[in-house]
Amino acid sequence: MKIGILGAMDEEIALIQEIMVIKSKKELAGRTFYIGSINNIDIVLVLAKVGKVAAAITSTLLINEFDVDAIIFTGLAGAISVELNIGDIVISSSLMQHDLDASPIFPKHQIPLLGISSVEASQVLNRQLHLAITNFLEKSFHKHIEPTTLAALGVTKPKLHCGTIVSGDQFIKSVDTTNKIRSEIPTAICVEMEGAAVAQVCYEYEIPCSVVRIISDKADYSAQIDFPKFLTIASIYSREILKDLFQHNFSLS
Repeated sequence: MKIGILGAMDEEIALIQEIMVIKSKKELAGRTFYIGSINNIDIVLVLAKVGKVAAAITSTLLINEFDVDAIIFTGLAGAISVELNIGDIVISSSLMQHDLDASPIFPKHQIPLLGISSVEASQVLNRQLHLAITNFLEKSFHKHIEPTTLAALGVTKPKLHCGTIVSGDQFIKSVDTTNKIRSEIPTAICVEMEGAAVAQVCYEYEIPCSVVRIISDKADYSAQIDFPKFLTIASIYSREILKDLFQHNFSLS
């Protein structure tokens, strides 16, 4: 069993290397693939880069060149649901492209020739991620992040959510755009720039996939300020969640 792990920005995956036993590296298509293990689970860690095309390229390389059995994407996102707060964590139940529109040939948001608008995440991965994230939030969250850092970011008591993550090739920093997404896709709870592309690649290759997103901003006019600030602790979230995930009899069955 081999798991591919992706993040869009260096800061989102930087600390994951600390918990890996890295056996080798491979350079492909301008990307460095770190090949190793976490708690005896074979891992390939790579920076996906930003945007749907970059993420799709990276996911395809993981599948074709490294023969991974599943893919997990981790990183930041902006809140769409008013129930989400900065510091909360979202597990994808499904993923959609909010900017996909091939109408009138195909219905808006539908992936052309696949006949679906959303891609379901792996329930098996989600169950195990739910356990790992719950353990992190309840048992070790405050051990790894300084209270002063949390206070500066406005993080109080983070919660775990599961719902539809939407992706598009734009950084959402406008209340009007956020409201538009909320209106067109009522199930959407957060927005980012890669997850749905990764999910589509995995769907077509029949590979299990799930996306974990940490809420860094409210996808409004303050997003461009809040997002960079939150990158400082994003990798701590990812490191601790994955460390826990691969300690609890991890399985794809």
